[in-house]
Amino acid sequence: MKAQLDFNDYPDIIEGDIFWRPPPSALQQVPQLYERATSALYMLFLSGGSDIPIRDGVPAALHVAMHVRAALTEFVGIEEAMKNAGHAYRITSSASPLLHFMRMLRNYQIHIGSQPMARKTVDIIFGGKDAVIEVATIDNLHADDFMQLDTMRKYNSYSRNEVERMIDLFREQQERLGVYEILRQGTNRLIYEVLQHI
Repeated sequence: MKAQLDFNDYPDIIEGDIFWRPPPSALQQVPQLYERATSALYMLFLSGGSDIPIRDGVPAALHVAMHVRAALTEFVGIEEAMKNAGHAYRITSSASPLLHFMRMLRNYQIHIGSQPMARKTVDIIFGGKDAVIEVATIDNLHADDFMQLDTMRKYNSYSRNEVERMIDLFREQQERLGVYEILRQGTNRLIYEVLQHI
């Protein structure tokens, strides 16, 4: 089934959040849902959203990549928790191209391969003062890679043009404050949408 996407419905990242914030307590009505949402947000937070931590024996890029993969897995787990609780919500029913792309990114990372992480510095204003932070971005996003997913090969859920547009929007937004911020905003968007169904 062809997804109905609204490409005007995409976050425009002009500011970010570097602090740990749990999901809304209203999600606790469905404990598994709250657990998945908390896990997704916490794995993103651990990825080092506002600064890339260096861990003994774990290269910084791997540290970020493994936490992003875990966060994306928990992100899709939110949908599964809704299904298990008897709610009809599916990410594929959302008009948000970001949510669709995050689901595709998770499926790519789990079933086909992984995308390398890059590091970049970003100029920000923090506490009213100019500052520089280092953020991670997902490098090397190509439509050909995503066209290998079953959602395209078997189900024709998206056209190549839609996949390319999702990649372009994701790439553009992650360049502003890193992959952490765009994935955090996408996870919060999913949480907002599922709250409308419980």
